[in-house]
Amino acid sequence: MLVHGDRALCEVYGEIRSRPTLYRTKCDFSCNATFLIKLVSVAGEWKIVSFECIYNNDDIATLANLGERRFDMKVKRESYKCLAYVVQKTQGHKLDENLPGWDRPKEAMQVLDEARKWIFG
Repeated sequence: MLVHGDRALCEVYGEIRSRPTLYRTKCDFSCNATFLIKLVSVAGEWKIVSFECIYNNDDIATLANLGERRFDMKVKRESYKCLAYVVQKTQGHKLDENLPGWDRPKEAMQVLDEARKWIFG
């Protein structure tokens, strides 16, 4: 964690896990990311002001044999194509294909650098 005055930045590597149902079949889904949590101190208490993700990679596996069924993942981004597929199929939402991800290291580093600069005001 970086702390400067009344600002702090916490960089955390973590995993998002869920068990969605696709095509009436339970699946294990995981997504690895770097989480950037910006905090400010207000009256002696730390408050979260933003929470951002830089996606690393993701994976999906069925818990039963689907035979020859293939998932048609139209998202080309390697860092979160399974996440985009699961969200679209289970919630009906299309994910932005320009989210930060380590498959585009220059853009991911820009997000990380901006968060690190933010701490110094």
